[in-house]
Amino acid sequence: MNNPLRIIFVLFISALILLCVWAYFDFTSVRSSNYPSNTYIYDLIRLLVCALLTFACCFILKGESFYKRFLISGGIILLATAITTIIMLLAGDGIHQFLTEKFKK
Repeated sequence: MNNPLRIIFVLFISALILLCVWAYFDFTSVRSSNYPSNTYIYDLIRLLVCALLTFACCFILKGESFYKRFLISGGIILLATAITTIIMLLAGDGIHQFLTEKFKK
């Protein structure tokens, strides 16, 4: 059985990684010269990061079978995605302003 601290740790790390990736790619796609046409590339990268995090969580979590660990890690990634979405909705402007100050051209 999985330790609740292990699940909370995986959830925290996954949400942090997703937040960093999403904030950076949102910032990059909006600032590019061909903004509307390049967003599918960044969306594919975000989807790939979610898939990689799901498989990485499978190896961190404990369980009897790979299928059970995969289902638990899928739920964790869904929850991390929801947390990341809420953070981006509430603090997205502040994150965008911070990245603008850090990456001035």
